[in-house]
Amino acid sequence: MKNLKTVVIAVLCAGLCLGYYYYLVHRDSGKEEAITEADMIITQDLDDSYPKTARGVVKFYNRILKCYYSQDYTEEQLEKMTAQARKLYHRKKKRLISSVQLGGGKFRDGISGGRKRRYLQL
Repeated sequence: MKNLKTVVIAVLCAGLCLGYYYYLVHRDSGKEEAITEADMIITQDLDDSYPKTARGVVKFYNRILKCYYSQDYTEEQLEKMTAQARKLYHRKKKRLISSVQLGGGKFRDGISGGRKRRYLQL
């Protein structure tokens, strides 16, 4: 009888310890704020840490595009992400994008790979 009582108390104490551990691990402290992908893109400093390879540029741009189409963001975050995307482009490409948006530039016909194509000429 004495052994049974000892075993029951030991199991009860072990259960209380495990329950308290589970509580500590799974409680929500409320102090942590989850950072979104949009915030991570915005805080990336492209002036100091520009991707070293073309592949890195494309990967970062794809993260921006994925965030555009699959994340929820505010108008302010959209403007900042767009500014980050523009920083990825070379100066000449920036002129090209601005020219297309403003309706400037002229198209010329050309042949590439045996196909007739239209090119934007600045």
